Amino acid sequence: MNRIKAFYFCYFGAMAALMPFLVLYYEQIGLSGRQIAVLAALPPLMNLFAAALWNGVADAFNQHKRLQMVAIAGAIGMALLVSQFKGFGQLTGAVALWAIFTAPIMPLADNAALNLLQGRKHLYGRLRLWGAVGWGLMAPISGLLVERFGLSWTFYAYAAILGGGIIAIWRLPLDSVQMGTPFWQGLTSFVRNRAWLIFLLSVFIAGVGSGVINSYLFLYMQSLGASSTLMGIALTVATVSELTVFATSDRLLRWLGVRWLLVLAFGAVIVRMFAYAAISQPVLVLPVQLLHGLTFSAMWV
Repeated sequence: MNRIKAFYFCYFGAMAALMPFLVLYYEQIGLSGRQIAVLAALPPLMNLFAAALWNGVADAFNQHKRLQMVAIAGAIGMALLVSQFKGFGQLTGAVALWAIFTAPIMPLADNAALNLLQGRKHLYGRLRLWGAVGWGLMAPISGLLVERFGLSWTFYAYAAILGGGIIAIWRLPLDSVQMGTPFWQGLTSFVRNRAWLIFLLSVFIAGVGSGVINSYLFLYMQSLGASSTLMGIALTVATVSELTVFATSDRLLRWLGVRWLLVLAFGAVIVRMFAYAAISQPVLVLPVQLLHGLTFSAMWV
């Protein structure tokens, strides 16, 4: 269990060092708003297809661990390559490849975590909360270091921390994960199930709102005059909320059930978007960030 906790810690610590600051980096090197929007949209779009392909290959050849190592190494290499490019065309290719390598990392790790839990899958949130700890610890440190050393530092921090994830996951029993129905057979059954398609559409719509927040919050805060330190603090506040929901996820599921917990999460996304639009001072972002636990963690568990 400790290894999967360490992996979540490293992976989300690395993401906290890079992802929130990426759009600020794009703006700093002179990209237009339209170009930034294209680059911000690429990772979720590529993940949608790449994750399925990676997982299908992993299932077919039972090489989950080897593919996980290749994916992490590729993600590190592509992130460092992004830091060296300034042109939109070069960045488009590098960001697309980075997204492709990143796509299977979390699905494979989550499969390993659920396999370790076996009949106690409702306790998944207590493992996953270590990702929130990594994010929460790295977020304010990243803000301080960006303010002092510049945005290019974020790429090197991402590479170093995610490299620690390789060590953490090295001895996890990824190749022994029992996937049940073969991936492509399961996908066929999935697309024929109307209830699952409605659920997927609902999650997609909520994910669009969360994606806008994740991609553009720091640009919005910057337009309001926020410092990099305040941006890091905003991530920490969100993490406190995230940790709370993950730590109590098993009780929330018993109390509300899956359906009403999802309804609560979808409603929180709407409230959060309107709240951001209404503020005029960057410090007011902090209380709104407390909704992050519902908009993210409640949907994840």
